[in-house]
Amino acid sequence: MRFEKPVSATGIKISSSKLELSVGETASLTATLTPANTTEAVVWTSSNDDVAAVENGLSRRRKPARQLSGRLAAV
Repeated sequence: MRFEKPVSATGIKISSSKLELSVGETASLTATLTPANTTEAVVWTSSNDDVAAVENGLSRRRKPARQLSGRLAAV
Protein backbone atom coordinates (compact mmCIF):
# COMPACT_ATOMS: atom_id res chain seq x y z
CA MET A 1 0.00 0.00 0.00
CA ARG A 2 1.39 3.37 -1.03
CA PHE A 3 0.43 6.55 0.82
CA GLU A 4 0.68 9.79 -1.15
CA LYS A 5 1.38 13.05 0.60
CA PRO A 6 -1.51 15.60 0.44
CA VAL A 7 -1.00 18.48 -2.01
CA SER A 8 -2.50 21.81 -0.91
CA ALA A 9 -4.25 24.11 -3.37
CA THR A 10 -2.42 27.37 -4.00
CA GLY A 11 -4.97 29.03 -6.26
CA ILE A 12 -8.53 28.93 -7.51
CA LYS A 13 -10.16 30.22 -10.69
CA ILE A 14 -13.95 30.50 -10.93
CA SER A 15 -15.58 30.45 -14.38
CA SER A 16 -17.51 33.68 -13.78
CA SER A 17 -16.79 36.52 -11.39
CA LYS A 18 -20.33 37.94 -11.63
CA LEU A 19 -23.79 36.42 -12.16
CA GLU A 20 -27.06 38.21 -12.75
CA LEU A 21 -30.00 35.86 -12.21
CA SER A 22 -33.74 36.32 -11.92
CA VAL A 23 -35.61 34.58 -9.12
CA GLY A 24 -35.80 30.84 -9.89
CA GLU A 25 -33.12 31.06 -12.59
CA THR A 26 -29.99 28.89 -12.36
CA ALA A 27 -26.43 29.14 -13.60
CA SER A 28 -23.58 26.66 -13.58
CA LEU A 29 -20.15 27.61 -12.26
CA THR A 30 -16.89 25.71 -12.39
CA ALA A 31 -13.85 26.13 -10.17
CA THR A 32 -10.34 25.08 -11.15
CA LEU A 33 -7.75 24.56 -8.43
CA THR A 34 -4.00 24.86 -8.87
CA PRO A 35 -1.80 22.98 -8.87
CA ALA A 36 -3.58 20.42 -11.03
CA ASN A 37 -2.51 17.59 -8.69
CA THR A 38 -4.02 19.12 -5.55
CA THR A 39 -5.69 16.66 -3.24
CA GLU A 40 -8.13 19.30 -1.96
CA ALA A 41 -11.70 19.62 -3.21
CA VAL A 42 -13.93 22.61 -3.92
CA VAL A 43 -16.73 23.24 -1.43
CA TRP A 44 -19.39 25.67 -2.66
CA THR A 45 -21.16 27.94 -0.15
CA SER A 46 -23.58 30.86 -0.10
CA SER A 47 -23.34 33.58 2.53
CA ASN A 48 -27.15 33.87 2.43
CA ASP A 49 -29.18 30.83 1.34
CA ASP A 50 -32.33 32.99 1.29
CA VAL A 51 -30.88 34.91 -1.70
CA ALA A 52 -28.96 32.21 -3.54
CA ALA A 53 -28.34 28.53 -2.98
CA VAL A 54 -25.40 26.74 -4.48
CA GLU A 55 -24.67 23.04 -4.73
CA ASN A 56 -21.85 21.49 -6.75
CA GLY A 57 -21.41 24.72 -8.71
CA LEU A 58 -25.10 25.13 -9.63
CA SER A 59 -26.41 28.44 -8.34
CA ARG A 60 -30.15 29.18 -7.95
CA ARG A 61 -31.53 32.64 -7.25
CA ARG A 62 -34.22 32.60 -4.53
CA LYS A 63 -35.13 36.24 -3.76
CA PRO A 64 -34.71 39.61 -5.48
CA ALA A 65 -31.48 41.46 -4.66
CA ARG A 66 -33.35 44.54 -3.44
CA GLN A 67 -34.60 42.48 -0.48
CA LEU A 68 -31.40 40.75 0.53
CA SER A 69 -27.81 40.43 -0.62
CA GLY A 70 -25.36 37.57 -0.56
CA ARG A 71 -22.19 36.11 -2.03
CA LEU A 72 -21.25 32.75 -3.44
CA ALA A 73 -17.84 31.32 -2.81
CA ALA A 74 -15.80 28.26 -3.57
CA VAL A 75 -13.41 27.42 -0.79
